[in-house]
Amino acid sequence: MSSNTENSLRYSIKTVLYKNEKIFGPGVVTLLELVNETHSLSKASKSMSLAYTKALKIIKTAEENLGYPLLLRQTGGVSGGGSYLTENAKSIIDAFKTFQNNIKHDADHDFLELVEKINKLK
Repeated sequence: MSSNTENSLRYSIKTVLYKNEKIFGPGVVTLLELVNETHSLSKASKSMSLAYTKALKIIKTAEENLGYPLLLRQTGGVSGGGSYLTENAKSIIDAFKTFQNNIKHDADHDFLELVEKINKLK
């Protein structure tokens, strides 16, 4: 490949899971990972510049379509409230990342072959 990355050929793939609507993708993974770090959907949504109501809708849409909860929510009290990932959420994050990595690995290989063929046509 050329050292001039601005003019180099490149590709992009976005991996998203759908049913009737988008239900899971990189944004949901990031949101869940931030909830895992902060134990707060509110803090996670703020760090992504998302309205809390939008973040809640994203999580609820995913949960409804997947058929299981992704977050355990505890309301306030003496020790305060918080949100925590379910084991299913942790599992789907890991499986989705593996899926993405596998796609990227295969696409990188195919892309190099494509570039080689393109360059031969010059």
